[in-house]
Amino acid sequence: MIEIKFPPTGKMLEVREGSNLMAAIIKADLPIGSSCGAAGICAKCTVRVIEGTNNLSEPNATECMLKTRENLPEDQRVSCQTRILGKVSVTTGYW
Repeated sequence: MIEIKFPPTGKMLEVREGSNLMAAIIKADLPIGSSCGAAGICAKCTVRVIEGTNNLSEPNATECMLKTRENLPEDQRVSCQTRILGKVSVTTGYW
């Protein structure tokens, strides 16, 4: 199992390798923006990676398009398009 932390909430969750990041956030009972139901359209589920950038999947074509369209910085990921591969810490502006 892989540990994912959600500072500054103090919450932590263990997930299986390859788990979807947005699903993990929801499982941790934390709010996450989304108007497209994780279809990779709205990019409202963006999170900032605090630690473990290299422990997340490479951005897929959908995420690359969204990051370009929304002009997202490198430390931000579209959670519905991201898989957890190792220990990571993420946050949002509203936790």
